[in-house]
Amino acid sequence: MSDRGEAKVDLHMHSTASDGTDAPLQLLEKVSSLGLECFALTDHDTFAGVREILGRIPEGIRFIPGIEFSCRYHNKWQCHVLGYGMDLDDPLMAETVRKAHDMRLAKLMIRIERLKEDYNITFSEEELEALEQESCPGKPHLAELLVKKGYAAGFKEAFDGFLGKVHTGIYMEPETAVKAIRDSGGIPVWAHPFGEKETSFTEPAVVSDRVKKLKEMGLAGLECWYSQYYGHQIRFLKELAARHDLLISGGSDYHGTRKKVAIGMLSREGGRPAPEELTILGALRK
Repeated sequence: MSDRGEAKVDLHMHSTASDGTDAPLQLLEKVSSLGLECFALTDHDTFAGVREILGRIPEGIRFIPGIEFSCRYHNKWQCHVLGYGMDLDDPLMAETVRKAHDMRLAKLMIRIERLKEDYNITFSEEELEALEQESCPGKPHLAELLVKKGYAAGFKEAFDGFLGKVHTGIYMEPETAVKAIRDSGGIPVWAHPFGEKETSFTEPAVVSDRVKKLKEMGLAGLECWYSQYYGHQIRFLKELAARHDLLISGGSDYHGTRKKVAIGMLSREGGRPAPEELTILGALRK
C-alpha cells in the first residue's frame, strides 16, 4: 500500500454477477486504469464474480475476495453484512450462499406474483427464465424489466410505484451471515451503517444501539468511509468503531450506471482516508 497521503482503495463494489452493470473483468480493467492499489469485489450473495477474476489480477494490485449478504434483523431493520478474506470453498459458507440464493428466488417469485395480482403485469416465459438464471436475481433486475416493458419510466418509478410496496417476509438474519464469514476465516463488516440514502439516514443513537447487537453476534468491523457519508458521519463511525474495538473499512458501493457513484469514492465530500486508517487491511494480511 502506498504511503502517500490518501489510500487508493475501494472495498465495496458490485458487478453484473449481482446488481452492477460492469462485468467482473470490465470492472477489473477500470480498477487498473484508475490506479487503485487495493480493491474488493463484494457482490450480493454470490462469489461468481470473485471466482471470475481470481488469478487475473495485475501485478501491483491487491485483491480481496468479498461478498455482501442482504440481511434483516428480526425483520425489523435492514442490515447488509460485508465479508472479506473468506475461504470460498468452506462448507458453511457455501451453504449460506446457497441459502441466500434460494431466498432471492423465493422473493422474486412472490414479487412476480404480486405484480400480476395487483397490477396485471405479466412476463413471458423467456423473460422469467432469464430472471431465474441470474446469479443474484433481485429487485434491480425486475425494475429493469418493468422499465423495458414500459410499465415504469425509470428505476425510481419501478421501485416506488411497484416493487417497494411488496414485503416478502423472507430474510436472512445478520447472525447467520456473520457466523458463516467468521467460520470460513473471514472478517464480517457492517455495510453503510447509516443507510444508503440521505433521505432516510438512520439516527446516530440508533446506529450505536445496533452496533452493540451486531458486536454480540461477532461483528468485527464497520464501513466508516462510504460514498454517501459526510465528514461528521465518518468521524462518528470511526469513534464508534474505536469504542467497540471494531476494524475500520471503506468503500464506494459502486454499481456502474445503476448508481451515481464513482470507483474509489469513499465520502460525499471527496476526502479519502490515509492508508493506515483502514485498519481492516492490516487485519486481512494476518
